[in-house]
Amino acid sequence: MYRNIIIAILLILAILIGAFLIWPNYQRLKNLQIQIERTKTSLQESERYYNELTLTLQRLKEFEPELSKIEMALPSYTSMPSFYNFIEKTSRENGLILRKVDSNPAKDSVIKPEIKEIGVSASLSGTYSSLKNFLVAIEKNSRMIEIDKISFSPPGKGDIFDFNINFKIYSY
Repeated sequence: MYRNIIIAILLILAILIGAFLIWPNYQRLKNLQIQIERTKTSLQESERYYNELTLTLQRLKEFEPELSKIEMALPSYTSMPSFYNFIEKTSRENGLILRKVDSNPAKDSVIKPEIKEIGVSASLSGTYSSLKNFLVAIEKNSRMIEIDKISFSPPGKGDIFDFNINFKIYSY
């Protein structure tokens, strides 16, 4: 009889020790295993993501000539002195005299807010055919230039017109 009581007490002590000492440690172990699995999954996802980025970069390098054309058409920064030089050179090559160039501050484009739009106005003098050649040269240029408005006055002497042209140039 005494032996049965000792066995019952030991059994109850074993259950209590299991419930208060071993069970919390077991739960922590299970939680750590779940965290390890989540971390492994997250690491695998990150690794897959970076592999996809690497493949995308390699594919983009195949299109580098085309991307450089886009960068030339829509640069990240617009150098106004170089644009003024371009207008002056193009007008001179096409038989026009550049009288004055002004620019308006950059503003966000109506098309997309991340694209900057700069207004430029130029006063030119020359013949009508020179103006046509100038406009063709502007259109063939790799830069994204939009001609907003053209106005001119009647010829003063001979067939020399005074032209006022408003441009819009774009950049990021």
